[in-house]
Amino acid sequence: MRKLISKIIDEQYIQWEKAKNIPSIPITFNRNILKKYENYIEKILKDIFEKLPLSNSDKNKLKMISSDLFSKFPEGIQKRGPQVL
Repeated sequence: MRKLISKIIDEQYIQWEKAKNIPSIPITFNRNILKKYENYIEKILKDIFEKLPLSNSDKNKLKMISSDLFSKFPEGIQKRGPQVL
């Protein structure tokens, strides 16, 4: 199970790392978000993933992904709101 979890996290991490920052957002923004909210992010990860066997590497990758959510759009991620029918 641990290998499967790590594989999924790795795939997502690579996708987010390859994505470029939105041009209007400074490169340091991600780092600043992580620095400011790291304690909250760690608590949220603990609450969400409860008993799943996450390695320290997996936890760090998830923290990086969480900060990237505010400044990147990886390939395949929808950039606009849902379509109204």
